[in-house]
Amino acid sequence: MSLLGTFLLTWCMVMMPTDCTGRGAGYSRTGNPEVGRLVQGYDERTDQRRPHELGFGYYYQGDIMLPEEEQDVERVSLSEKYPSSVWPNAIVPYYIEPESFKPNEILIIERSMVELQRQTCVRFIPRNPQTTHFVRITSRSAGCFASLGRQEDNSQNILNLQTPACLFSGTPVHELMHTLGFLHEVSRADRDEYIYIDRNALKPEYQTDRFFNTNFGKAEDVMTTTYNISYNYGSIMHYSKTAGSKDGRQQVLYNLKEYDKPDFGSDHAIPSDIQAIKLVQGYDERTDQRRPHELGFGYYYQGDIMLPEEERDVERVSLSERYPSSVWPNAIVPYYIEPESFKPNEIFIIERSMAELQRQTCVRFIPRNPQTTHFVRITSRSAGCFASIGRQEDNSQNILNLQTPACLSRGTPVHELMHTLGFLHEVSRADRDEYIYIDRSALRPEYQTDSFFATNFGKDVDGITTTYNISYNYGSIMHYSKTAGSRDGRQQVLYNLTEYDKPDFGSNHAIPSDIQAIKY
Repeated sequence: MSLLGTFLLTWCMVMMPTDCTGRGAGYSRTGNPEVGRLVQGYDERTDQRRPHELGFGYYYQGDIMLPEEEQDVERVSLSEKYPSSVWPNAIVPYYIEPESFKPNEILIIERSMVELQRQTCVRFIPRNPQTTHFVRITSRSAGCFASLGRQEDNSQNILNLQTPACLFSGTPVHELMHTLGFLHEVSRADRDEYIYIDRNALKPEYQTDRFFNTNFGKAEDVMTTTYNISYNYGSIMHYSKTAGSKDGRQQVLYNLKEYDKPDFGSDHAIPSDIQAIKLVQGYDERTDQRRPHELGFGYYYQGDIMLPEEERDVERVSLSERYPSSVWPNAIVPYYIEPESFKPNEIFIIERSMAELQRQTCVRFIPRNPQTTHFVRITSRSAGCFASIGRQEDNSQNILNLQTPACLSRGTPVHELMHTLGFLHEVSRADRDEYIYIDRSALRPEYQTDSFFATNFGKDVDGITTTYNISYNYGSIMHYSKTAGSRDGRQQVLYNLTEYDKPDFGSNHAIPSDIQAIKY
């Protein structure tokens, strides 16, 4: 699937340039009965197109329902600039019109959802009466189509599957991918290296420049990213070889590279499709050696610390002595996990991380009660991994965010809980230069300034901290990885100056020196 304005939203919407949307050219935004007629007469035995390709000339790229008010952008991921197009926390509420589908047809739709969510962090959940934004799944006699990403006007969050044709050939998964914000593989900027499009094989009325640019246009490379995922003829977001043809039999698309399958596309999401969804989150532990909580460099203090609105002049590992308001009284930390943000197994991971700390120390994490005035709110916003430092007097700032799934891996929940207890990073210690060398030239170019270095790799030079005579430890769960702040998560930035036999700094669990520090 294409990763451009073609692919992705990170839960983000991709919008098209105004000169190729088909505005004023009869492109439907509410469903067209003529497409319904074509789909009703669809016969997969003689028509080699996929059902969702029958809307060419009626819907954008054949099966995409554009919003009423188009936004003039053409981008892959707009989650920062256009937050309204993001499905928060990768959770997509939905409502299947019960009168539109038979029970076995609903099962097909839900099975398609499961196909995506069992391999990614995406969750499709039935809407409840309080849900303001959800995808309405219908079966109008208007073909197969979906809106792109999350629309602020909820009436436009639509996915239509005309039965029976639109329930086959992978169409439900294909349309769900549009709902997540993905366009088609042929929109990629590099597509001309992989396919040749025979315009003469298109229906005569489809051979105009306007039609071609609308349905076979490609994105400018500067506006998109492929996340280094190769073009894939087998992506579930790829057109078939006969897409847009006169009668569904003439070949329109030809592969320019070797491909041994009889047709393009697939009936299921293939590994590159799944990888693309995962990379929407911006982290792939197979190639990125940084820990998830190090991805916030340049955005949060020391990468994952949410400073209070009124910053306190601190740069320390443990703040409990100098800043008594940062102490959780009696070492009791009330918490509230937003239930709509996490799956049961994800809540289990968080609570297991709490248990890891409290079974070895006097710290107790307890669910808040209605009378609790100060507690840590644990969320899963699409904003990375971060926590406030210690106990904040303004309870709205007692926050711990774990964006799923990445922030639930590699010891990140324990690391963030340590921040909640008041601990900063090991590299903040006054004696750190005896133990590590930091290669500033390996940092991302924009991270090589004195200001960035002082903020994210600063050390205590004023003697306002204490180490409690606990030795510096490369393996502390509060230590940066060797690649923290690097250009792409692979260049080494931190080097040990004394002997250390592990391949990387840090740990996935609190080690004895971490536990000892909590006890102090």
